Amino acid sequence: MIRREELIEIGVYNKPHGINGEISASFDYDIDTIIPLECLISEINGIYVPFFPESRRTKTDSTLLIKIEGIDNDTSAKTLVNHKIYAHKNEFKSIQEEVMSSEDELPLDYFIGFSLLNEENEILGTITNVDCSTENFLFIITQNDKDIFIPATDDFIIDIDINSKTLTMSLPEGLLDI
Repeated sequence: MIRREELIEIGVYNKPHGINGEISASFDYDIDTIIPLECLISEINGIYVPFFPESRRTKTDSTLLIKIEGIDNDTSAKTLVNHKIYAHKNEFKSIQEEVMSSEDELPLDYFIGFSLLNEENEILGTITNVDCSTENFLFIITQNDKDIFIPATDDFIIDIDINSKTLTMSLPEGLLDI
């Protein structure tokens, strides 16, 4: 079973293209990191479902036309319209490492599941989600059954340890009390 913390949100399905099941999809990342993905995942009725592209064609520098195995007409393709597209973190990371060379370019969704540490290496919580609905992106951690919103800014980040899945931040005094 695929779990949300294993995934990175990478784009969204737009609309069917033609009548043979091809669908347009927009991506938030360089198309060069999307094309090699073996599997695209979408949440369908609360379950993360893998879809396997048969072919991909570049439409723009952020849009692909994708033909997915088992989707052979525009009616089937319409069922994916407006669904978010995810990739497995591990697969995405390895492809992205080939294309990019800097940790600074990792998407914020990559950090879901990471432990958030303070300067004293105390665990503040686990990043459960990222809020990108405002201009200032926020990490969401759960602490004592309460969601806490932490600004996801480079100014606060001290260290990223991908191997131990930890993110160390220097947070302003009182931020966790809000």
